[in-house]
Amino acid sequence: MFLADYHTHTRYSHGIGSVMDNAMVAKEKNLREIAVTDHGFSHITYGIRRKDLANLRRDCIEASEVSGVKVLMGIEANINSLGTDLKPDDFRAFDIILAGYHKFAMPGRFSDFFNFTIPSALDTILKVKPSDRVDKLMTRAVVKAITTTPIDILTHISYGIHVDVGEVAKACRDYGTCIELNGKRICLNRDEFETILSSGVRLVVNSDAHSPDKVGDFSRGEEYLSQYSSEIMERVVNYEGVATDLRWYGRRDI
Repeated sequence: MFLADYHTHTRYSHGIGSVMDNAMVAKEKNLREIAVTDHGFSHITYGIRRKDLANLRRDCIEASEVSGVKVLMGIEANINSLGTDLKPDDFRAFDIILAGYHKFAMPGRFSDFFNFTIPSALDTILKVKPSDRVDKLMTRAVVKAITTTPIDILTHISYGIHVDVGEVAKACRDYGTCIELNGKRICLNRDEFETILSSGVRLVVNSDAHSPDKVGDFSRGEEYLSQYSSEIMERVVNYEGVATDLRWYGRRDI
């Protein structure tokens, strides 16, 4: 049984429901916690705006009080060659920080457009696999993001552009970042996932809900994990009996 869903979206970015809508569905599904993690500031079409953060905080507090579900105010930051689109002053504004690569985010550097945006688009549209050079650059970017931003959860690893999962998993382990099994997409083959497991990093299963009805939908992650022994669930921080206090393992000391 999963106790929390730490990746949900609302109308503040790419979702179609409100914070309250997500919380009430979570209550119906007997979740103890959710996080509202709308897209980061540099997302061209769906990024949350800094001026909306005060309203988001109020909505999270109200939804917690009404539903009885603890609603964490979070963000899904965008990874680029500079790290993420969060500034150091942003870190403590959030209860939880997720981060992943999104092809519709503004590049950190102009070169990102050629190194990441175009290769990712070609892969998505024409199924042209990015070169090893691009994969290495993305691996370097993800590791830099982990080491410079207090990321609690790395979302949909290898989505958009492939990374060296071993190198990324070790960085996550060393810096207290969980690796997500995403409810919309899992871009890992068995060998890659076993490489992640061998690193000792913690895992989290999330819905990546963009509509309230998908909050608490862990089916894709459950199906993926079902090919392994039940002992693997001891690594999943939002599973019953693993993180009973549901505290976060990440850090805010950067």
